[in-house]
Amino acid sequence: MAGEPITKEDIKETFKEFRKEVKKDIHEAIDERVPKIIDERLDARLPLILGQFTEEVLLPSFTTMLDESLAKHRHELKTYLDEKVADIRGEIVLLRKGFLLLIDALGRHRVLPAHELQHIVRMVHPAQDRT
Repeated sequence: MAGEPITKEDIKETFKEFRKEVKKDIHEAIDERVPKIIDERLDARLPLILGQFTEEVLLPSFTTMLDESLAKHRHELKTYLDEKVADIRGEIVLLRKGFLLLIDALGRHRVLPAHELQHIVRMVHPAQDRT
């Protein structure tokens, strides 16, 4: 104590206790300050990080998915419309044939004069003149 000499072991023990206290103070300071520093930096950078992530990852992915979906739907719509147009063309051909048969019957039975029948034929089938 007061009259005893300080030994090397005493110095080591004192230094160990000092380090423990310093470590404790440093850890407390870190525990208190680091979250605030991280929060402040994240608050400042988060919009930039999210913006960059959106531009580099989300938008290209979304655009690719949308393009693929639109391409699929365009193809389906085109196929559907092609089928419907083909159906309508077939129906038009049948209607024209039916009208021409009717016009022939009207002409054979002399229901209408020839010039009126020709006018109807041109309306039904503009490329074909019948006498």
